[in-house]
Amino acid sequence: MTRKQGGAVAAAVCIGAMLAAGCATITTTDGTRMNRGMPDHKLNDKIGPPDAVGQTLEGRTRYYLPDDPPEEAWEGKGLEADYYYLDRGYKITSVDGRVRETGSITREEWDEIMPLVRARRGR
Repeated sequence: MTRKQGGAVAAAVCIGAMLAAGCATITTTDGTRMNRGMPDHKLNDKIGPPDAVGQTLEGRTRYYLPDDPPEEAWEGKGLEADYYYLDRGYKITSVDGRVRETGSITREEWDEIMPLVRARRGR
């Protein structure tokens, strides 16, 4: 194999890996970019603490404020966590502790989260 052919093969393998893994970065609606697959515990450093957190595991979902987490920790393969940034209007979703995507907060999620936030603010 010539050097040129070797370079072409390496490039093809690299492109194939990128396509299989999806885009390497995600961008929030306010333009913040982060690496897909980044550990979710680094979100605080990257964009600040969330206003609320939602967790889903085995068909069960719960919401809580970051400074008042539930006593029982949920663990297990497939644990999905949504970190809600209310003033920005988006959430960051992680699966098994790794950032996967960003999206808009749904009406149903607002309805679950806002009573927690209002209670904390005393409204």
